[in-house]
Amino acid sequence: MEVNITGTYEVADVKLTVTIGDAQLGYSHVYLDDTKLTSGPTITDFAVGKGTDLLGKILSVDTQVTVVSNKTNHTSVTNTMDGGKERKDFSGEATATKIGDTVDYHCSIRFTT
Repeated sequence: MEVNITGTYEVADVKLTVTIGDAQLGYSHVYLDDTKLTSGPTITDFAVGKGTDLLGKILSVDTQVTVVSNKTNHTSVTNTMDGGKERKDFSGEATATKIGDTVDYHCSIRFTT
């Protein structure tokens, strides 16, 4: 199963936080255009870059969420951009079939003015 999330974000000194919801486990990879910036199970206030350096570029966040909760098969990911004109969330959700299933989230954000 796959979830695609897209949007634009007005630039400044931008930070990214990836939140995996529903008590599930996840791992994210963050790219700016084709350059890998960071990866890990927890991404909080990661400094993506400075204002005009980001214009026209695309931030990609690929997150794999594995269902581990015995209470729900629901999964969700919220990619929060901060430091621009306003804080903005880019979110998606999906319900997997069973415990152990993995949902792939792909988030693409173009930086604009």
